[in-house]
Amino acid sequence: MANEVIFDPTLMDSLDEDTTPLPAEFDADADYNAPPPPLPDGWHMAKLKLAGVKDGDGRQVPFSKRPWGAIPSTFHTSLTAHMIDPGGAQDGKIATDNTVTTHVDPKRHNTSKAVAYQKAINEGSFRGTSEGQIMKALLEDLQSEPTVWVRTQLEGQAPEASRAFTEAKKAGSLAPGTKAPKTFRGEKAFTQEGKLTGRAFDADAKEFVVGRPVIVDVKPQSFTPPNM
Repeated sequence: MANEVIFDPTLMDSLDEDTTPLPAEFDADADYNAPPPPLPDGWHMAKLKLAGVKDGDGRQVPFSKRPWGAIPSTFHTSLTAHMIDPGGAQDGKIATDNTVTTHVDPKRHNTSKAVAYQKAINEGSFRGTSEGQIMKALLEDLQSEPTVWVRTQLEGQAPEASRAFTEAKKAGSLAPGTKAPKTFRGEKAFTQEGKLTGRAFDADAKEFVVGRPVIVDVKPQSFTPPNM
């Protein structure tokens, strides 16, 4: 056969002659296929990038407008934060925010998340006197991939149970009293035997949950995070 492997004894013996030692940090107990350590909760310097949203035709567009539960239609987009940690363990890791809206929230001091990002990018200032203008200004700012400070937190839900809940809710077939799967939040929820693994087990859903970093706060580049 053309693709048959030929075991040449001389070639095989050459492996015994190799003297390249294993590095001192080699871990004999480590799982090669385990996911890399997740981004720990806390403040990280990051570069913001626009991720956009899908429109009704499935195209990725900069923004959309739709209602959010009891909230009237509002402009929204999503973005990613790419960690800046040159030579460090967190460099290049990504956190997301999929709910960047222009909704003025009374529970959030009567401002919006879109304005919070603008202020972080522009050292406290923002542009726009309408929801549309504020979203437009934010989208323009994001094109330069600005650097800011973000505070991240690991979050996750059982994927299969969450998917089934969402489909049943859309179909109107949820049984009375059915609740959404538990949301695991914070790195403590994804720590096992004192080690941050990024995974947790949902006993009710009987599934493993993967913690993914989400952005929970954003500050200007001039901000000095606590404990730094």
